[in-house]
Amino acid sequence: MTTLLPSVLKNTLFCWLLVVIWVPATGKNGTIALSIVPDSSESRVWSGQTTCGQSFTAGAYPDLIGSTSAVLGWGSTDGVTATVRWRAVTNPNWTYITDIASTSVALTGLIENDEYAWGIQLTCADGSVSRLATGLFRTYSCQPPQEVTVSSLSRTSTAVLVTWVGFHPALAGDTFEMQWRAQNAPNWTTITNLPINSQPYSLTGLSARVQYEVRMKAVCSPTISSTYSPATVFQPQCQTPYSLSGYPLVSGFDLSWSSTETAASFEVQWHSDATTTWSTVPNLVTEQYYPLRGLLPATHYAFRVRAVCNDGTTSGYVENSDRTEACVEPAYQFIASITNQSALISWSVRNYTAETRFDVHWKRVGQPTSTTVSSLTTASYALTGLLPGTAYEWQVRAICVPGYATPFTNLATFTTTGTACTTMQTIKSGNWNDPTVWSCGRLPTMADAVLLKHLISLPANVMADALRVQYEPGIRLALGSGARLRLGLP
Repeated sequence: MTTLLPSVLKNTLFCWLLVVIWVPATGKNGTIALSIVPDSSESRVWSGQTTCGQSFTAGAYPDLIGSTSAVLGWGSTDGVTATVRWRAVTNPNWTYITDIASTSVALTGLIENDEYAWGIQLTCADGSVSRLATGLFRTYSCQPPQEVTVSSLSRTSTAVLVTWVGFHPALAGDTFEMQWRAQNAPNWTTITNLPINSQPYSLTGLSARVQYEVRMKAVCSPTISSTYSPATVFQPQCQTPYSLSGYPLVSGFDLSWSSTETAASFEVQWHSDATTTWSTVPNLVTEQYYPLRGLLPATHYAFRVRAVCNDGTTSGYVENSDRTEACVEPAYQFIASITNQSALISWSVRNYTAETRFDVHWKRVGQPTSTTVSSLTTASYALTGLLPGTAYEWQVRAICVPGYATPFTNLATFTTTGTACTTMQTIKSGNWNDPTVWSCGRLPTMADAVLLKHLISLPANVMADALRVQYEPGIRLALGSGARLRLGLP
């Protein structure tokens, strides 16, 4: 029998197998199957159907091909056994494994970086056999890890974390060997039998700020190891923070930074351009934030942060600089809740902090002197004791930090509700501090010219105010012990 094979690959070596299957004296037709396999290092997966009606696939598991071993697998159902054969491509003799009841078999004792051929045939419960599945695979060379990296271990400068990328595949029996030493020291310290799941590996017993080198190799079998990877040079140290920024305020900065580890504490330093001497805030255990205050407005500062680890060593500094905000006078003066005797004044100011204070001047329009309210901590103030139907004016300034005050704002005006009382005089005898004694229905203030038409008493320890006081004939003011009368004009 002659069979032509169309569309084969040019200049490609092929293995071929002719299988003849027949069933004598049954009246059934026999079948002939031809399996063509290219000579390639790529593992092939075969799929087909057994003569007993069971479909299956077969091949070498890519993730289980090592340097000296491989696993072949196939799909089947209960009652099916398998016969496996394998050999090196350069070896004409097959090794057979028969009567396999499982769905996989491990091939051991292989040679690294060598190509192998395999065949799998299933026997069904009725005694019939499948077509022969065939393919190729190549074992791997035992290679050193592709990457060996070193990172700082949290809170310490005497240990590091070593990680690596093993050469594919990393089988359960594979191990790694690590060597480390101070750079250029004559002898290596060796750590053996590191399993594939042992990383990251904590390398301890180091000294801060000493140059070290570490290298690794793969142990693929008891007799096969890779060469060592190139040495990775590192220096254990307390990790330096990064991304330091300062949000500028009038009296300082809100500092924040990032860190790849949680240090035992941080240290903040700063100075203005007027000096090179650093001021220091030590032992900050806050989470990478510090409100730096007490600085001068509109001044350029440098600031920096470093970490302090548990072993007492310190990291390098991360540095930055910026200018504090200028001390700007308040703006947008507001008047609200005006009544016949009170009003609420308020204002806005940019970038003020808890250290900012405010001074307010206020007076009746036309009055020569103002009342001053100092060191307010909020941007509002309630004026009380005002006269009905009277115009008032006020202004405010900010004290951003001690010694740095803005100019006062322009005067803002408002008028209280009600009708102004132009004549403040007594309507009956009685006590000065009784509102029903007065024609305006209230007590006199420093803005009122008072006319006494009745006998009036100023009780003991009471202080009274008036712009001036006039008496009708025969009228007098009786002052109790400790009583005082303040006059606005001589």
